Amino acid sequence: MPPRRNSATLGTNAGRIAIDRFHAMNRPFTEYDGHCAFAVSLGKKNVMGNERYSLIEGGRKYLFSNRVAKLLWRVVPGRKKKAEANWARA
Repeated sequence: MPPRRNSATLGTNAGRIAIDRFHAMNRPFTEYDGHCAFAVSLGKKNVMGNERYSLIEGGRKYLFSNRVAKLLWRVVPGRKKKAEANWARA
């Protein structure tokens, strides 16, 4: 009896493509187009975030320029609301 083939083992990349799509759809959405969330909360939109200093909250991914910015985001109250308000004004 020949071995069974599923979509992941077909000669085409159909299985790999399906798996890649699944993972892409289930990745958290990066907020603020990759800018540092803490910097956005201060009104600065020219500071880019770094994947190394990311935080996932409520299915959303926030990037930070450094670990201090990430810490301050978590410690200082109201940063998320300020960032959302500042980002909406852009």
